[in-house]
Amino acid sequence: MKRRKLPSIKESENIPIDLEPSLFGGFNYSNGNPADFTLNDIISINKLYHNGVYDTLELADKFDLEERLIRQIIWRFDAGDFDKFLKNFKDLDVLDLEDIDFNSNNFTNEKLKKLDLFIFHKNLYKSDENICELLDLDIETIKTYLEYGKTGIMPYYKFYQDYKDADERNALKEIEDDFRKSDELIKVFISYTYRGISMENISKLTGIDLKKVNTWLDLGKEGKEPFDKFYEDYLEAVEFRDNLR
Repeated sequence: MKRRKLPSIKESENIPIDLEPSLFGGFNYSNGNPADFTLNDIISINKLYHNGVYDTLELADKFDLEERLIRQIIWRFDAGDFDKFLKNFKDLDVLDLEDIDFNSNNFTNEKLKKLDLFIFHKNLYKSDENICELLDLDIETIKTYLEYGKTGIMPYYKFYQDYKDADERNALKEIEDDFRKSDELIKVFISYTYRGISMENISKLTGIDLKKVNTWLDLGKEGKEPFDKFYEDYLEAVEFRDNLR
């Protein structure tokens, strides 16, 4: 990319902008006050400036920022000071960032509360579709938020992590429910193991799904209840079977 000559920065302007990433995708100054610009603004300002579309005065007007701050953003961006905030983006010239909303101001308290409620209901093992219907949310919007979250962009990243945790708990809950309903099959499986019959033949004789059994055993090996007792019973049965040989 052909870059324009950097704007001159007076000594009085050359004051570091001490920034930390904020919870919702923007930046905070070192004193804790929120900055008036976001990562998306930083990227846009530098693209527009280096592509020769706007000068610093025009950018100040467009982004409603002081020209002095625009100059610092450009200077610091070119100096690599924002690199740590760009680690999720491999190629800024190719990646389409136009549809991604980095501006925390668009995440109203009402919307954030709804996302919290979404996770609350997700933890109650409700489906995404039912939750969206209950909270008047668009399922496609939720999917988009999750895709953004995978890249590490806040606040989508927090939502994605909470969603993933709830999803994993839901999956484990389903496995637990299935395990508790399979009490008779489990007794048969342990009994046949004591008698020296292999897992493959037990499956053929009883119709027990070995993938399911192996999942239960793996969870039991990790010490997770209620699978831990099943794992211990299986080890005893295997030891008894091997001693018969």
